[in-house]
Amino acid sequence: MKNFVPLKQSHHLHNKGFLMDLTSRQHASYTSVTNCTPFFLSPLTSLTTFLLCCLLALCATPARAAEDEAEKARKILAQFLAPNADYAALTQKLRPGRQDYAAYFGSDGGKRAMDFYDQYWQASQIVIRPRSGQTELVLMALDLSELKAGKPLPTGFPDNYDKLRSKLRGAKTIYAFKFVKPGESKGMGWDGLVRLGNRWVLFPTPWKALGD
Repeated sequence: MKNFVPLKQSHHLHNKGFLMDLTSRQHASYTSVTNCTPFFLSPLTSLTTFLLCCLLALCATPARAAEDEAEKARKILAQFLAPNADYAALTQKLRPGRQDYAAYFGSDGGKRAMDFYDQYWQASQIVIRPRSGQTELVLMALDLSELKAGKPLPTGFPDNYDKLRSKLRGAKTIYAFKFVKPGESKGMGWDGLVRLGNRWVLFPTPWKALGD
């Protein structure tokens, strides 16, 4: 497998105090202590602020979801760094099923990919295994929508993903990762970890599976 290079916010609504001038029984004027904002604009200001907060929250949701997914990926891969980890058993949990191939590669590409990968899975030749002394994890993420849009790949991501811009689907993000020794940047690298629905599966070097 190819080695990879690591990739090196309360809104508090301050209701300004309003003083009621009661010098006249017929007139009650309301004046802002700080900026003389008319009293009747206060509810409008509060509503505007509330809507702005809602908009900011909606904008933050995709980023928060991406962070949550990446954290789940880290937890899965961290298991391989645990003492006495069963690398083969942990890797087998990431073996795709027939529906996963179709979801990721499409109906035609899925059949080709399944034929390619199954021979290696059945022979237990796909095993994620850190080398001796590699006790740290480096995780990289590739947004599938950016891949399809033709944007540059993240630094260190396998260049061959350029060949797959129109051939992958189903996942939001593709993860590449490597295990490294403390203080080092080179290590045992893998790619193709994706989340399909509620399942995490592994499709390493997918360009080979499609014959590209």
